Amino acid sequence: LAVSTRVLPSGAWGVLMYGRIGAQWLQGQLLRGEACGCEAGGFGTLCFGAAVALTDGLLAVGNPCNNTVHVYRQVFEGLGGGKPSFPSWQPDAVLTSGWGSGPWGSRFGAAVDITPSFLIVGAPSARQLPPDQPLPVSSFAHVFYRGARSNASWSLLYESETGCCLRSLACCPGRPRPGGVGTSVA
Repeated sequence: LAVSTRVLPSGAWGVLMYGRIGAQWLQGQLLRGEACGCEAGGFGTLCFGAAVALTDGLLAVGNPCNNTVHVYRQVFEGLGGGKPSFPSWQPDAVLTSGWGSGPWGSRFGAAVDITPSFLIVGAPSARQLPPDQPLPVSSFAHVFYRGARSNASWSLLYESETGCCLRSLACCPGRPRPGGVGTSVA
């Protein structure tokens, strides 16, 4: 079980892991994210842990303010004395986007989903300037593949994009913006 949380007293964001031993859920490791600069100005929900996905010993954690997705691998460590093992999480990969970062970046990592071989990352707001600037708005869903080997690296397999570049379209600056591709992924 993975739950995003505010890490006090620093105010940064993290992901708190829980594991189940028998009928009991136990609090485990706290995965701390890097500072992203979005905490100020009400953009804290765009930080590390904005999106999490967990499957088969892999965890994907989105940090859309920094345009990163962190992938962790589950490792079991014995508790000793014949007690069952409890999982810990080790960094496996960090994926990034080439679009700008900060609250007006692409928000790569705003949505994530993961399987043992595939990782889908939403970037619903691919623009490099604040929304009052007259630039097109594009949004992406990125699909990464790593293959059957657990030690293989993630490779970009496919990008799905939608864009807006004509001022007369409803999604252009000064008009309501659509949710866009990459707002949610599964």
